[in-house]
Amino acid sequence: MSTAERFGLVVALAIGVLVRLLPILGAAGPVGDGGLIHAMVEDLRASGLAIPATTSFNDLDIPFVYPPAAMLGAAAIGQATGASTFELLRWLPLLLSIAGLGASAWLAWRVLPPIAAVGATFAFALMPRAYDWVIAGGGVTRGAGLLFALLAMAVASRPGTWRWAPVAAGALLGAALLSHPQAAIVGVIGCAVLSWNREMRSWARNAAIAGAVAVAISLPWLIGVSATNGIGSLASPANRFEPLVGLIRMTNLRFSGAPFMDIAAVVGVVGVLVAAVRGPRRVPLFLLLVYLAGAGGGEFLAATPWALAAGIGIAALAEVATPRHTSGRVRRYAAAAIGAVAIFLALVGSLASPAEGSSKLHPLSAGHHQAMAWLAENTDAHAAVLVPTGGVWGDDEVSEWLPALGHRRSIGTVQGSEWLGAEAFEARLAVHDRIRDCAGSSVACYAEIDPEAILFIPKGQLGGPFSPGDCCPALRETLSAAGYEVIFDGPGATIAAPGSED
Repeated sequence: MSTAERFGLVVALAIGVLVRLLPILGAAGPVGDGGLIHAMVEDLRASGLAIPATTSFNDLDIPFVYPPAAMLGAAAIGQATGASTFELLRWLPLLLSIAGLGASAWLAWRVLPPIAAVGATFAFALMPRAYDWVIAGGGVTRGAGLLFALLAMAVASRPGTWRWAPVAAGALLGAALLSHPQAAIVGVIGCAVLSWNREMRSWARNAAIAGAVAVAISLPWLIGVSATNGIGSLASPANRFEPLVGLIRMTNLRFSGAPFMDIAAVVGVVGVLVAAVRGPRRVPLFLLLVYLAGAGGGEFLAATPWALAAGIGIAALAEVATPRHTSGRVRRYAAAAIGAVAIFLALVGSLASPAEGSSKLHPLSAGHHQAMAWLAENTDAHAAVLVPTGGVWGDDEVSEWLPALGHRRSIGTVQGSEWLGAEAFEARLAVHDRIRDCAGSSVACYAEIDPEAILFIPKGQLGGPFSPGDCCPALRETLSAAGYEVIFDGPGATIAAPGSED
């Protein structure tokens, strides 16, 4: 590694840490989602780290079949240090994301030439989708799964350099499966593609060893879940296998999450084309298989192959911009100038990513936390709550956090119901869609969904700086006329209860 390459790698890692740290420092708690994971970690702590049969989240009796390793780790740290689960979900995902950045750099260095590896590290460092889903509160499982998958891919990519590489890769894949199932899928695909060589017998032997080790590590948990909840509980969320949808997501080129100045999209496409023509062709194959596998749940899973492709694109563009016939000094100055401009534009796009409505960097405010705490302390434990929302359920952080922090049943919260089977999931989704259809309407629309539900009406911009400051002006204005009583009105929310009939 030359001095320039070493310097570029250090700068990329430093910038990557910075863009991951800033959203956490500016928030009053965990950013993005995480209510379901918060409840499950709390359940583990309450049970003395024994895995319960169901989770307390939203009073739905959801089977506790989510891979538990990352949550057990968070619960154990909380028990040992006394830290609250809320604070753990603020900081642990950040640390896992930073570790994942380092693992991504190691992987890039093992599969790409030096210049391309530095470019891939910059891409992974600055693409919002490479970290926003991971540093969110729910990212404690995503981050752990992705970290183990990246390490497994790095180890497997050069199986001949270490005798025990297949065993180590299998152990890491097993840990990924025990942390986040979709990250494990990406890890398996990456290990298979990046380790491929023409010695078919050797490749198949290594793959068999890695697979056997991964199964051996995860088998006790799989047996325990099957015995407690039945094997069918593991397959409940498996309806995400949609290859056509995956192809559409890949070709819309919205993978990076930057709302503008999307340098990653440009160099990523260039890299795919260059790799398809002159290699390494395994990178575009890796990208394609990730999308075909439907390992959705966020573009953070596709960030790894896209970053590798971006690194190839950056190296190709640098080669074109600095021809060999020019002097070495001119080439270095030209490469430095082009690199500085590209990094600046990518940094602007990365820091501006919360402007996207689908960004996972939207935190709840301290006022939201206060209102949910009041709800938990001052309302009937069996009360149902309706949170008016106009967004899709995956981006509705208020609805997800309310059952965890407000300890009340939220009728429109979809998170977790995918583990109850397709029918239950569709039923919860239907209620959420009815609430969305009422967006901008008066109380009457919401009362038709559940006339006895308490209304938790959040305040502030919920979808980033360009979202409206008030989600529900018509709803607030018609509360009194519809017989609702405002029982709490603070900086984060208005809480109204239906009046009793005489």
